[in-house]
Amino acid sequence: RLSGFLLGDITFKPIYTDPSSGLGGVGEGLYENVGQSGSFFQKMYQVAIWFAVILAVIFMVKAGFVMATSAGNESRYSSAKGTLRNAVVGLLLAVGSYVILNTINPAILNLSILKPVTIATREAAEERLVGVAADGVVNNDTAPVIVPSGEWFKSSENIPCYQGSSHYNFSQIGNVKIRLCKIDRTGIIVNALISQKAIAMVEMMRADGLNPNGGGFRTAEQQQGARNRNCSPQYRHADCASCCEPDTAPVGKSMHQWGLSIDFHNMCTGAKHTPTCPSSPSYRWAVANQARHGFIKLRSEAWHWSINGK
Repeated sequence: RLSGFLLGDITFKPIYTDPSSGLGGVGEGLYENVGQSGSFFQKMYQVAIWFAVILAVIFMVKAGFVMATSAGNESRYSSAKGTLRNAVVGLLLAVGSYVILNTINPAILNLSILKPVTIATREAAEERLVGVAADGVVNNDTAPVIVPSGEWFKSSENIPCYQGSSHYNFSQIGNVKIRLCKIDRTGIIVNALISQKAIAMVEMMRADGLNPNGGGFRTAEQQQGARNRNCSPQYRHADCASCCEPDTAPVGKSMHQWGLSIDFHNMCTGAKHTPTCPSSPSYRWAVANQARHGFIKLRSEAWHWSINGK
């Protein structure tokens, strides 16, 4: 346990190691504990920034005093001028690094990218399914969000990313603002509305020896790019999905753009007219477990899974 000015109050807890204790996720467990180390490194980084700022200010004041009292001593004045220049550069680097990292992704500053995602047993992973019904409705009193069935196309701006993911960015379709969450070590980015169910599915796959990864969210530009690749020129801006080869939803209507679908790699990804992929263990697993996780496969694509099969 560490306490002090700037550091605040940090308590270290053991990372989950006992298979019989389960993962938790909605109570105690792995993700609650690993957050402590992220918080520690975040505090230490903040302390380092403050130290650099204070040190730079001290050197700037000292250099200014020497310059003001050099009384024509060119050598002394020149040395103080160099100290002042170095102090200003150091100050800019310290503050600039924080601003840049925070702008790119705030999660970098608390090292959430280092969160472990190892699942000890399948039984432990199943605990993540608590409160996730087949239609994706979260009905657990301790869950972070309650999503009535069918209300997937509403704002998720104020909904937190579920444990096991981190805030990635915001997107907007019309007047609807969407919070996007990146699932740890998968590359999969989804709408906060489905972050819990997506994480439950990913962790269960890992518990069964699979390595789930892939893509989810697409920007409007990326969705239009898919239209440009898959549609004839006369249909690229038409309001139809089936006029493309393969079917590709118009901008604003894609489950990818809403962050409500996942393209899993290792499921015959990208092959046209591949509704099934029996050679893929991940595909066979998804088919066997889709109902309990609330994801439905797109009829024409083995790798595409969404909340409504579109």
